[in-house]
Amino acid sequence: MSPISGNDVQTLEQMIDRVDLAELADTIARIAYEKAEHVQTNWQDRDLARVWNRVGRRFDKLVPALELVDETIGFRKRGQS
Repeated sequence: MSPISGNDVQTLEQMIDRVDLAELADTIARIAYEKAEHVQTNWQDRDLARVWNRVGRRFDKLVPALELVDETIGFRKRGQS
């Protein structure tokens, strides 16, 4: 796996500035679940699908903690204006 490039780091920083960290973690979880479904449906690879589902669950567990951190560093919680 290649390291994250400077441009990618800037893109991630802009995303964090635009949305909160909890939203970013929630989105990564959804992507992981979608990858699990894709792998299972198209490749019939249950082991890899389980790995992607596990990744999704781990990111889901991060969301509540990140919402608290977001609030302390000035991000609004999801659903608030």
